[in-house]
Amino acid sequence: MTSMASLPKLPRRALGSTGLELSVLGFGASPLGGVFGDVEDDVAKKAVHDAFNYGINFFDTSPFYGLTKSETLLGKCLQGLPRSEFFVSTKAVRSTLLLRMPTYSLNDSTLETLIPYLEEKGVGIVSASPLCMGLLTEQGPPSWHPAPSELQPRGYDSQHSAEQPPMVTCVRTRRAHQLKVNLRSRNLSASRFSTVSVHGTTDDACRVAAACAKDKGSDISKIALAHAVRMPNICSTLVGMAHPDMVRSNVNTTLQALGLIPLEGGEAQAKIDAAVLKEVDGLLASVSGLSWASGKTQPGNA
Repeated sequence: MTSMASLPKLPRRALGSTGLELSVLGFGASPLGGVFGDVEDDVAKKAVHDAFNYGINFFDTSPFYGLTKSETLLGKCLQGLPRSEFFVSTKAVRSTLLLRMPTYSLNDSTLETLIPYLEEKGVGIVSASPLCMGLLTEQGPPSWHPAPSELQPRGYDSQHSAEQPPMVTCVRTRRAHQLKVNLRSRNLSASRFSTVSVHGTTDDACRVAAACAKDKGSDISKIALAHAVRMPNICSTLVGMAHPDMVRSNVNTTLQALGLIPLEGGEAQAKIDAAVLKEVDGLLASVSGLSWASGKTQPGNA
């Protein structure tokens, strides 16, 4: 991995007609609220300061993350940095709005349909969670993840074979059938993904995609992040971070995706990643556009 001192600063993009410019990669501070596990203050502070030194100037938090813990810890971590050189966003009235997220990721690109309208109105676009809050990772999502069953992990049945591939538990029979067809057409069986923990009789599309990427020598998280930051119409893409190594990895992936530093593994890895992206797109086609509600519905918002 390229040393910190030799890395170029992350580029910035205009936030609509606001006159503000944000780093293409933003620091999502939900992990600082402990939503993915405990975080030590000194580790969090180094992560925030490293992010700033890499060129990240946009930090996003919310009182919802750890019941204000994220806001509090982020504030402490930002101390000592020049206040005029970074932006902090937080959220309010979560209980009165119904939000849908994420909307620009490998399994959900519905945001694309809104981009022309938003740009016409001068509205800046910030996209959050290209890894879908852990769905598009090798380790999988946390137990509290709100995604519908079509996307949530359920594990592989060890009795499945290439003729009887694992499939998604799916209310939408057509979607489940399509994923089954996608798996069979690629000759994917449970035995090829033995690293996936078994705790049920079915699996989800995102876990299958992650296992497929790993099996072919790629990383679903890096592919998902690279896919997101390459979208030029999106000002900044927020990724949850809490550890310096995580910050460094995400910055490297972003710079590589934008062609600002060489891809680790060179042309050979680029070909692998391109092939995996194409295959993952096919695997996730059966759940494309599925998302989940966030917040509390109120009269008129249902």
